[in-house]
Amino acid sequence: MSARQIKRLQALQEEREKESVASSEIDAESDEEEDQQVNAKPKVNLFALLGDEEEDDDDDDEDSDKAEAEAEAEKIPEPEIEEESVETSEIKQPLEVKETLTPVVDSETEDVFEDAKEEQPKPKKKNKKKKKKSKKKKNSSDTAKLVTLEDADDDDEFETFGIKASITNKATTAEIIDPTFSNFSLNDFKDSLSYLEFNVRDLDPDNEYKQLFGHISAKVLNEADSTTSSFVSPEMLNQIKTLSKRIPGWGGRDRRGIPGSTRKLTLTKIRDDWIPTRQKNITMKELSTNEVISFNTLKNESEYVDLQFLREECFAEFNTGIRYFNFVNNINETLVNSQFLLSVVIRPDHEFLIKLIQQHPYHVESILQVSNILVRQGDRSNNSGLVERALFVFDRALKANFNLGSGLCRLPFEGFLNRQFYLAIFKYIAVLTQKGTFATSLAFTKLLWSFAPAEDPYGVRYFIDFYCVMSGNYQYLIGLCSSPLITRYRSWLTPGLAYSLGLAYRKLGKLEEAQDAVAKAFAMYPYLALELLETVCKQPLSTLNAVPTALINEIYRTHVSDAIKLANQTYLVRAPGMWKSREDIDFLGTELLKHITNQDSVSKLQGIKDLQSSGYESIPRNLLRYAILSGENGLMAKIPAAFWNDTSVYEYDALPPQNKAAETFESMIDDNFISEALLQESQQDMIDRLEAMGIEGENN
Repeated sequence: MSARQIKRLQALQEEREKESVASSEIDAESDEEEDQQVNAKPKVNLFALLGDEEEDDDDDDEDSDKAEAEAEAEKIPEPEIEEESVETSEIKQPLEVKETLTPVVDSETEDVFEDAKEEQPKPKKKNKKKKKKSKKKKNSSDTAKLVTLEDADDDDEFETFGIKASITNKATTAEIIDPTFSNFSLNDFKDSLSYLEFNVRDLDPDNEYKQLFGHISAKVLNEADSTTSSFVSPEMLNQIKTLSKRIPGWGGRDRRGIPGSTRKLTLTKIRDDWIPTRQKNITMKELSTNEVISFNTLKNESEYVDLQFLREECFAEFNTGIRYFNFVNNINETLVNSQFLLSVVIRPDHEFLIKLIQQHPYHVESILQVSNILVRQGDRSNNSGLVERALFVFDRALKANFNLGSGLCRLPFEGFLNRQFYLAIFKYIAVLTQKGTFATSLAFTKLLWSFAPAEDPYGVRYFIDFYCVMSGNYQYLIGLCSSPLITRYRSWLTPGLAYSLGLAYRKLGKLEEAQDAVAKAFAMYPYLALELLETVCKQPLSTLNAVPTALINEIYRTHVSDAIKLANQTYLVRAPGMWKSREDIDFLGTELLKHITNQDSVSKLQGIKDLQSSGYESIPRNLLRYAILSGENGLMAKIPAAFWNDTSVYEYDALPPQNKAAETFESMIDDNFISEALLQESQQDMIDRLEAMGIEGENN
């Protein structure tokens, strides 16, 4: 403790002796308030966390008070809420926040949340200090209780990552993911923000080409960009080039110009065979605080969620710089949407889909669906061009304040067009992977994750390790695995992250850390260890003479839940491409054999059985979505047959959200058009049957 703090405590003691009567009354009031707070459901008062901006004559004392309060807050997993903190705290927000926030009125309390600062009477300093002192005593006892609980449930399996529970941790690793991800706080997000940030230049594969192959002239790059991306005849291509000259701002030298805007494309470059147009099919809208609050309320209406906490969290996110956006249709596409649904779901017709994108070249749903058809046909070249065109539709719609590399822009997965943007990025990552541009793929993977870091609708945690290893970003992977993005929930440490961490340490020459990481991975996913030993290290189980083979086979392979099998398979399909050098494979084989043949491990096979049969209560929805859209046969085979029997899955919108805030594609079609089409189809079928019966009668 500093000398200044000691002097301040001595002065405080003298004041307490002089005013004992007043202090006793204040302490009594404070104790009563805190007792009520302890009995209440613990919530984070995010307004109080914004900081008390009161100015006092004694600035030094204020600074030291704040430092002590922050130090104590870090020791408490969940800060207590104080009703009066909302009244006395001044909310100072950045200028850009003040321009977007709008007042929100709580219907129950008639409180108004807005950007205005209200002058409040400043409480006496001595009262404030006494309250802080009594609160510190209370918090200290609470901390002691929490430590006791954590010690009782402590598990050594998290020591490898340095995330073992302690009194300084704000949150521990949770076994079950709750609907609002309450174990992943806003402060956790701030601590993890650097793992979602990236340089926007990293989204351009040309920059990675230059790093891989040295200097590449602009002429060579332009020739590559001018390559057509679809079935276009030379005559049609000349007409498109002529038309592009008549629309000012289309393309330009860098192929990133947009008509009617000074903003440049960030995600794509305009191809020669893309039909120039001034009209945007899609635009982007920034959601206001009222809209975000209404959205979160509707989204969590069926859950046991504190709506007041959601309201406060919304404002805290805005003060952090987080913004919510939504893609909306700029033109009426009801008819083309109906035609699309008819040709994909009701009456599958691939040829009609191709005609549809010829008539509507920037209809995203049709573009992405045709790209799926081309992938199944093995036409990866034309598939690449279509995916880029779909991405272009969203790229030209981005708002200027949609900062791609900031990690602060949110796209709710409940929006249908938002989900189409997710899908376009996911498919483009696959295109970049085929080209071998893994660093660019990693940047797009971070972008995809940043739209919903906690929810992670596309299961980025199941494949980001692949791009970290293949691009040589080992230190990033190591830091990521110890960040709250991974440590706050047990299932967030996926099999790929757990085992790839050992490879990352080995690549950096940290052998001891690599061994510890493999040991930790084995403790969490022993079934995967056996599979890696056979598929990557090429060591069949029959060669393990020191271990009862039948017993290990029975435990490791017959008592594994479907969720664990599917999660492990996400790593098995990519592991051979990551563990390539002979030295790395030998290291992995040695470490895995050490744990599999260890007598202690064999004696704990029953524990392994319990772990693998209950690792996940059910298959996470984002894991299913990733497995379906990846197109990997090995992954698809691990999805239980019951899922396919009970669930209708369409590639254009695989497993949409199941809450009241979710926007469905069916709400964007013309029901009358569908009904008439079905009626005409049934009439035509009847005519065809009658004609067939007539022909049969004549033959007889």
